[in-house]
Amino acid sequence: MGPPPLNCSHALRSSLLRADDGEPLFIAGLALGFELAGQTSRVARARALLREAGLADVEAARRQVALPAGRWLSRPCSDGTVPETAAKKTEKAGRGSDLGPEVEAGGLSPIGPLEVALILGLCGPAFYAPDRPLIWSEARLSRRLVLYRCSEFYDKSP
Repeated sequence: MGPPPLNCSHALRSSLLRADDGEPLFIAGLALGFELAGQTSRVARARALLREAGLADVEAARRQVALPAGRWLSRPCSDGTVPETAAKKTEKAGRGSDLGPEVEAGGLSPIGPLEVALILGLCGPAFYAPDRPLIWSEARLSRRLVLYRCSEFYDKSP
């Protein structure tokens, strides 16, 4: 290997930072945090919210609650490091620290603490997927995450 020959040319069509049309490839969609809110544990609070909603178990909640569709990448964040787009949505929702902005499907609709607990239970270390096993643990529910939707990454040219 060595430098490319003089008759070889390379063109950059896309970047991990921005696509050709200027749209970012990773769009911050949800910022999630689930607080204790007077309970002894986050799992106890999630179960109490489940009972208050009149749902028998988490599988019934998965069927009834509108969860984000598709796979989303997840990244940990602290209070001061929430991306600007997610922070603006949180302010618009008018919700406290419980959550998170909203799902970006068609418009802004605030999600409540039960939905946040369900989404965090479906998040693994790197991504969220609605078809994953739902696990409520203190570790999962205590995480603060930002979910990112991936736009088109692969080059569409022939």
